[in-house]
Amino acid sequence: RDILLAVAGEAGLPMLDLPLDLRLRRRGPLQVAINYGPEAIHLADHVPGAEAFAYVLGGPDLPPAGVSMWRSHAPPPPRKALAADG
Repeated sequence: RDILLAVAGEAGLPMLDLPLDLRLRRRGPLQVAINYGPEAIHLADHVPGAEAFAYVLGGPDLPPAGVSMWRSHAPPPPRKALAADG
């Protein structure tokens, strides 16, 4: 984990050091946080700017098995092009 964070940092890739039970997913302009753990998670402790997000579901405090969703203004990452069969 530490090696991955170091290499990503050297490459200029943004990385978040998240707890094992917290997952982040992106669906178009929406960012989703899911707490799969038995303890509450405060997003602002792990995701910069979480207190100010425009939440459409939930908020910065994720209860056990909780979900939060907010609109992201950052452009989505580029999709890899599929090679054409030929």
